[in-house]
Amino acid sequence: MLIGNNATILDFAEIGEHCIVAANSMVATGQKIPSNSFVSGVPAEVKQSSLDEIKKTFQRMAERYSQIITKEMPEISYLELMRKYKEQGL
Repeated sequence: MLIGNNATILDFAEIGEHCIVAANSMVATGQKIPSNSFVSGVPAEVKQSSLDEIKKTFQRMAERYSQIITKEMPEISYLELMRKYKEQGL
């Protein structure tokens, strides 16, 4: 299990094996997260429920991050970088 920064897990929440809880997410009281899931949001929602899907998503994110950083980092602010990520659905 991987719990992101500032994620909140409330009482009686059940998180299955091999799950990822995104940063700043909140797993609600009594919420059950199935094994092999990626959850995010407030309250947390399952975004992907397959380890293969999760791996592919992280690979895409890493590739996009690398492209943005290598091409635009000298001219881009942190807020602009976050806007670009949001536009790309990350």
